[in-house]
Amino acid sequence: MKNFFTNFLNKTLLPFSQKMVENRYLKSIRDGFALILPLIIAGSFFTLINNLIVGDTGLTMKLFNTPLASVQAVGNSVVSATMNIISLLLVFTISSSLAKQYKLDGTIYGTTALVNFFILMPVGVNEELGAEIVETSYLGSQAMFMTFLVAFGTVELLRFLS
Repeated sequence: MKNFFTNFLNKTLLPFSQKMVENRYLKSIRDGFALILPLIIAGSFFTLINNLIVGDTGLTMKLFNTPLASVQAVGNSVVSATMNIISLLLVFTISSSLAKQYKLDGTIYGTTALVNFFILMPVGVNEELGAEIVETSYLGSQAMFMTFLVAFGTVELLRFLS
């Protein structure tokens, strides 16, 4: 039985996983996420502190009957600064990684992809200001699919045109 299972893994799953590992698009997604992983960890750490320790239902509320609002405000700022700009960081790092796999200048392609991402972002109207604003809801993880499309599309189009 063990031999059958090992043969099945080696003959079917191993070639499939090898093709997945060699795919340049999946490599660039992996490398892009790896570059921003420290920021994701920092944002997650502060989310954990805000929710478990200093929040309204956290440890300080249960022990001292008071949340630490000032510490929670700092944590919220760090979470906003890291998690809510994840798409901006990823569009640069993914396109830069893909360009480097083609042996092109990653900085130029990454910057161009970032500009294209801003161009494609939806613009809303703020009634109070009476002005058009960029929808910041598309800077976080909500725009992940658009991030991948812009990063891949920019690199492939510029590579084709050059």
